[in-house]
Amino acid sequence: MTSEKRNATQPSLYHQRQSLMLCAVHAINNVLQRDAVTKADLNRICEELAPNCSPLMNPHRNVLGLGNFDANALIVALQQTGHDIVWFDKRTSLAEHRLDWNKIVGCILNARRKSLASVGGRHWVAFRGFPASDPDVVNYYDFDSKLRHPALVAKSHAQFSEYIERRLKELPDSQLLFVVPKEVLADRTWRLPPSPKPTVEEELVVEQRRSHPVAKTN
Repeated sequence: MTSEKRNATQPSLYHQRQSLMLCAVHAINNVLQRDAVTKADLNRICEELAPNCSPLMNPHRNVLGLGNFDANALIVALQQTGHDIVWFDKRTSLAEHRLDWNKIVGCILNARRKSLASVGGRHWVAFRGFPASDPDVVNYYDFDSKLRHPALVAKSHAQFSEYIERRLKELPDSQLLFVVPKEVLADRTWRLPPSPKPTVEEELVVEQRRSHPVAKTN
């Protein structure tokens, strides 16, 4: 297991690269940008989730002990770091989710592995945004543990929304999890408040303007 914290072309970023089938471990550490969990932590969680199962038959990990941890193990591991997850409902767009990006730590994508050698296995990939000196810029990086370096994929919340929705369409059986602090999930503050409903008077003004448009003058 290797990690990098800086290269010549990117800001200081923590990037844990692939080891065995430990992409769940890497995704957690990459989205939190620190050494938060280990393989031993995830193995312990798997045993706690299935205490009556043989170590070789644990449903939450690979039978050979190489990793391939499932969503249940990943979520518990995040919870033990003071975080939790919000599942993205693919039936609606990101815009309809009304996300408050300032309350979201990052997100983790789960997709089926493309390699024939890993039939049935899935891969976890972390994404996270970092504010730039320009207040209108937020640099989003793909922290896939199979990449040599983190890849810049967007420069704003809007661009990242378009990017990640495109990835989800390319991978129909994929799932997206937003990582948030526990208190944000408890308070449900990861959503922006709904737009205030216009008053009856405001609706009447809008209707009058539609019915009687102001004539343009030269």
